Amino acid sequence: MNFIQRMISPWWLCASYLFQTTGELLISPIGLAMITVLSPKKYVGMMMGIWFLAQAASFSIGGYLANFAANPVNTSLTHPLGIYTHAFLINGAISVVAALFCLLLVPFLTSLTKEG
Repeated sequence: MNFIQRMISPWWLCASYLFQTTGELLISPIGLAMITVLSPKKYVGMMMGIWFLAQAASFSIGGYLANFAANPVNTSLTHPLGIYTHAFLINGAISVVAALFCLLLVPFLTSLTKEG
């Protein structure tokens, strides 16, 4: 067992996948239902396609953001700590901005669903 394996429990990785998968399973049906409610009837199929296209784009952006946490080859064991700190700071800031943007959209989306 090397130095890193003794410091970090693998259960963090399992819990991370559990939360991500649960969140995806809970949000996807809500998003598809909102598309069905908010889209004009003749464009529902196309809008669902755009929903899945947006998911593909977000996966691509996630891969780009993962590059911030990439470790250079042949680095010491303490060097990645700064890299991970920087990567989590960037990802956290992007998440906070996205959450605030979504919170600003709540009244608008609520008004759209109450009209129909």
